[in-house]
Amino acid sequence: ADAMQTWIYVVLCVLSVALALLVKFVVEILGPAKSKKGRKNAGSTASSSAEPGTQPSMSYTPLTTDQKAQIKDKLEEFSMLGPMFVSQLVGKILTEVPKRLTALQEAFAQGNRDEFQRQAHTLYSTTAQVGALYWAQTAKRIELATKEGKMAEQGQEVTWLVTQFEGLREELLTYQPAA
Repeated sequence: ADAMQTWIYVVLCVLSVALALLVKFVVEILGPAKSKKGRKNAGSTASSSAEPGTQPSMSYTPLTTDQKAQIKDKLEEFSMLGPMFVSQLVGKILTEVPKRLTALQEAFAQGNRDEFQRQAHTLYSTTAQVGALYWAQTAKRIELATKEGKMAEQGQEVTWLVTQFEGLREELLTYQPAA
């Protein structure tokens, strides 16, 4: 019995080290995404009342209850890694997504198809990982349309992402410790 307990303890230690390495890897890929490893398809999404592809307004539309629940559910999956991990993950997204949105806008303005497509993909994969599927799907549509040679038609979608990020930002801030 003691040998079995020791063996279980060793296995759990090895698994915890492996999990820590996996967490480190996930956090690293949320930065300037250069690898496709560990990324998941976002699947179907709940729709926001401010639909992408429609004339964007100057203000964002608050997230729906379903959209908030998707984010909460996804972040709860990460909570087993500890509150500090969730806080760091959210913090990384809150700092990286605005940079990526700026790069997306610049690539669009310059007509840089490859960079535009890369930034759209990065925005998709980053936000899908925290359950912001409604937002991530718009980034995915931009990426796919660009692959199909329809980059010039994506101006409204880009504006929608930029405008609607404020709602996503507000929701993600609720998962950050008070300053």
